[in-house]
Amino acid sequence: VLPLVDPDPAFSVERRRWRSWAPRVRAADAVITFSAFSAGEITRKLDLDPERVHVIPHAPDPRFSPPTESGLAARRPYVLFVSEYGPHKGFREAAEVATRLSAAGLPHRVAMAGRVVPATAPLVGAAVSAAGDRVELLGWVGDLVPLYQRAAALLVTSRHEGFGLPAVEAMACATPVVAFDNSATTEVVATGGVLVPDGDVESAARVLVTLLSSAERWQVASAAAHSRAASLAEVDVAARHIDVYRHVTGT
Repeated sequence: VLPLVDPDPAFSVERRRWRSWAPRVRAADAVITFSAFSAGEITRKLDLDPERVHVIPHAPDPRFSPPTESGLAARRPYVLFVSEYGPHKGFREAAEVATRLSAAGLPHRVAMAGRVVPATAPLVGAAVSAAGDRVELLGWVGDLVPLYQRAAALLVTSRHEGFGLPAVEAMACATPVVAFDNSATTEVVATGGVLVPDGDVESAARVLVTLLSSAERWQVASAAAHSRAASLAEVDVAARHIDVYRHVTGT
């Protein structure tokens, strides 16, 4: 329900769609969403009975798994950022982190994977221009698994997420996550990554410098990430959906 929360003009079309959908959502016997944060937003913005809103988190696809070679030395010198452009996704903040990594003497670039359409290309370019060659725009990537498995870390600078699959996918690949502490990112990453104050670029860069400069610290963060992803993988998503359907139908 981000379009109902954020007044940015970029969400105007989706905002109109949500307003047309709202009566049908309010009339539903049950509403399924994928985070407690989203449940709260939906309940508040659409005036729903909380008892009708069910939280079923996403689970990582089994394809997302740790690489054969473990350890920081086996990872490539880049920090991954996965998102197509949105005004809330934090492209500018991620680019600022890239410049700080360079200033700290690290060779790591921030590699940005995500579809860039003609309408958003100038916005992406403007957001990352100051970082120069410290940001690599990969565009749409058909298979993200190798990117996660080779990355030294995942950076999440989004200011609003309803869930946040990149964090889960990275953690499933035992890739450490550094993220802004906000929205659903807080509950999804939980103990599997390092959460820094929302919008605090300096703290995000400092944490990354610490992780990328110490094989021991990196290994601890990698293990925590994989453990958190494993706990989500244990969620039987299909069974939980069936439970909701049975509750609604009385079967």
